[in-house]
Amino acid sequence: MDDQHYQELDRLRNLTSLPSVQKVLDDLISERKVIREPIKRSNAEKQTIYLTTGYAWCQTANSVTLYVNFDRASELGPNDYSINVLKRSVELNIYEKKGANYSFKINQLNDLVIPESTTVKLKKDKIVITLFKQTKDYTWPDLRLKSTQNTYQQLERIEKKYAQSSRRENFQTPFNENTSPCPNHQHN
Repeated sequence: MDDQHYQELDRLRNLTSLPSVQKVLDDLISERKVIREPIKRSNAEKQTIYLTTGYAWCQTANSVTLYVNFDRASELGPNDYSINVLKRSVELNIYEKKGANYSFKINQLNDLVIPESTTVKLKKDKIVITLFKQTKDYTWPDLRLKSTQNTYQQLERIEKKYAQSSRRENFQTPFNENTSPCPNHQHN
């Protein structure tokens, strides 16, 4: 800090009547402490915003298309984003737009895709990513592959709902309290 800064500290010291402020200014003046310059915005680390909503998807016999909403997407240049597609995942990163970085990622796609065939189109307010299916004519029931546990829980809910709404008294399900689905699986 140069003499001009210390002269300004001394001027401020003479203006204030608060003892606590006077003490801080006295300390700065007498010890010649270095006052840290504020961090410039360009040097601050950019925040990453994860895009988990605001997207849609559809499919044909050969491809799956993702529509990711992003304001003024058509203004993105080739160095403003990157796309990384693996056989079972897709990741889109948008760099330093609207004061932040953005990341859209889907792990565990429902089935395998051909990464090198992926296309990206920048529309006015959305990014259109087309992934080509490795298994043609397979209709994906969902964009993401569900875990075995999730599938089991979903089936369990459906069967319980059906069992409750069913008027048939002899309807049996593995989820009834007093029935066992097979001799190897006993309820405790």
